[in-house]
Amino acid sequence: VELTEIQLMASLSSSKLELKHTNEYSITKSGGVPTSKTWNFHGSQEVFHCPDFMCQLPSDSNETSLAKANTTVDEQSNPFFVVSKTAVNLAPASADGSMTVSLRICPLVEGDLSILGVRFSLSGQLWMQHRFHVPGPLLQDTQENKSNRARGKSLELLSKIEPEMPSLNVSIAPDDISQETVLQGQTREWRMTLTNVGYSPASNIVLKTNSPWLNFKDSNESGNENSAISYCIGPSGTLMKVPCKGGVDKALLQPGESVEIPFVMRTSGGGRQDFYMLFRYEREGDSNPPRHRWTRKLLSVPVYPSVTMSASLMSSYSTKGQHVLSVELMNYRSDRDSKLEIYLNKICIASRHFKVTQLAGQVDSGRRPLSASIEGQSSFKIGWQERVTLHYLVVPIQSNTDQV
Repeated sequence: VELTEIQLMASLSSSKLELKHTNEYSITKSGGVPTSKTWNFHGSQEVFHCPDFMCQLPSDSNETSLAKANTTVDEQSNPFFVVSKTAVNLAPASADGSMTVSLRICPLVEGDLSILGVRFSLSGQLWMQHRFHVPGPLLQDTQENKSNRARGKSLELLSKIEPEMPSLNVSIAPDDISQETVLQGQTREWRMTLTNVGYSPASNIVLKTNSPWLNFKDSNESGNENSAISYCIGPSGTLMKVPCKGGVDKALLQPGESVEIPFVMRTSGGGRQDFYMLFRYEREGDSNPPRHRWTRKLLSVPVYPSVTMSASLMSSYSTKGQHVLSVELMNYRSDRDSKLEIYLNKICIASRHFKVTQLAGQVDSGRRPLSASIEGQSSFKIGWQERVTLHYLVVPIQSNTDQV
C-alpha cells in the first residue's frame, strides 16, 4: 500500500491575533492552484510545507460549521505552522507490515500548539486521518476519582510556543592543566566558557553559588581600594553578575557567541567538594516582567589536606597589658608520595588597637625568619607532618599614628 503526503495534524491558537489555524477539518479551497513554496530553517536539513486542509478560525471556537472554504489557508496566507511530508510503501500484514515514520512540525507564531493526529493520502486517491489518543495521568485528588480510575488531561502533545529565547551552555576547566591537585584553602584559577546556542541575545546573566569562595579575576581593574572588588549582588557573596567582556557587546551574549571568563576559587574543607552554580539569564529586550531561563552546573573538586592552624592568646607575665600570641602550624599534606613540604609566605595579623611583633630566637639556622607585618620576606619551610609553633608579642597601640 502506498501512503503519500504523510503529515501531522495539529492546531495552533494565537492569543495576540485571536485566531486559530488548524488542519483537522477536511476543507479545501475550490479552484485553488497548489503552489510549491517550502520552508527551510537553520540547523535542520528538513523541508517543511504548508499543511493540507489548513483553515483559519476564531481562537475560542471549536465548531466544525465555521470551517468553510473561504477560511482556508494556503502557502501565501502566512500559516501559523508548517509540517514535513513523507511517503512510504507499507508491506502486507503477512510480511513485515509495520514501519516507523518520523514527522516534524515547526510553529511560526506564538501561541498554544496541540498535536491532534496524523493525516495521509492512500494511493493518491483517498485522504485518511488518525487521531492520537494519549491517556492522561490517573487522578488521585478525591476518593471518587481513585475508585473510578479517572484520568486527567494529557499534556504530552501540548506545547506553549514562546518567542525565540537564548540558551546557555556552561563549561568550566582549570586555567592551568598542570595543576592536578587542589589543597585545602588553596586559591586556584579556573576558566568559565559561556556559549549561547539559542536564537536570541542573552542579557543580565546572574550566577548563584553555594559558597562565597568565588571571584572573577578582573573584578578590580583600577586597583583603587575604594572601588568595588567584585560583581557580587548583596552581602552574602554568593550572588553575582557575570561579566561578558570578551564578547562583541559587553552587556549581551549574541546567538552563537562564546566568551571565556577567568575566575579564582578558594577551596575549603577536605575530601570531594561540590560547588553548585545556578545561572539565570533573560532575553534581551523582553517584556516586563521578563521571562527567565536557568542553567545548572556542578563542579566537583577533590581537595587534599594541607596546613592546619590554631592560635592561642595568653597574658604576659612580665609586662602588664601585653599578651603572647602562639600560632601552631602542622603540615598534613598527602596528595603525593614525595615533596610534601609546604612553604609559608606570610602570616597576616590585623588589629586596630594592638601591634604584633615576632619574638626573636625561635627559628633555627636552617630556616628563614618569618615576619608578621612585612611583605616580601622569604618563605618559611614546613616539612611533612611537622608541627611548628610561632610566638608573637601583642602590644597595645599608644598613638593613632602607630597602627598595624
